[in-house]
Amino acid sequence: MRARRILGVLALIAIFGGVGFGAARFFLDRGGTEAQSPETPRFTPELERLLEEEKQKPRFAGEMLGIYIAPQEGQIPPEYLPAKALCASGSTVLPWEDGKAMDFPRTLVLPPEYEQVEGPSSGVFSCNGVVTHVNREYLFRGVSGLPANIIIGRTINRGEKIDAAAERISVAVIGGRRAIVVKPVTADATAQTAEIIFPEPSGMTFIQAAYLPERDLFALAEAVAQASK
Repeated sequence: MRARRILGVLALIAIFGGVGFGAARFFLDRGGTEAQSPETPRFTPELERLLEEEKQKPRFAGEMLGIYIAPQEGQIPPEYLPAKALCASGSTVLPWEDGKAMDFPRTLVLPPEYEQVEGPSSGVFSCNGVVTHVNREYLFRGVSGLPANIIIGRTINRGEKIDAAAERISVAVIGGRRAIVVKPVTADATAQTAEIIFPEPSGMTFIQAAYLPERDLFALAEAVAQASK
């Protein structure tokens, strides 16, 4: 899933407040093993205070739009995790063309600031002959000066391990589609992860982003919504 970019980023996120969805989940649940850190994030005392406060708030656990979200995987009912059951024997990486059935029906067109990369979570993954998830990775270099790591993909899972305060999770209409939104703690998303999930008949389309400012996250989700219709 082979450029190595994400592990150091998410380790820092885990250290400073745990406001992401779990550093390991971001790349391991998508099939990756290791990555390389970009520039060190610019922590400030105020940011560290906000991240610590968020960590202490009540966590969200429950169903939204047919997707079950919980801080711990063990809290997710098994019927929402078919891919986990299928993967008991280990994932198989397939050629990209084998993932066409789960790819977007329309071409995903992104601005030039988004560079598609072959990272540790990129690829088409199968278990016991069934394609379980297809991931594409991107690197975004925006005005913040910190490169944002992004995974856009589809999975047959209908459950997500997301450790976030309940106030950060909501439902919105993006690009004409209803979606679950997990906002970053601060709008610039420094040292934070965020996610947008579009439910699908056979699972979900998701955008997971580390360091991607909220404004850019929603603009990206608009493009994904159009491509995934």
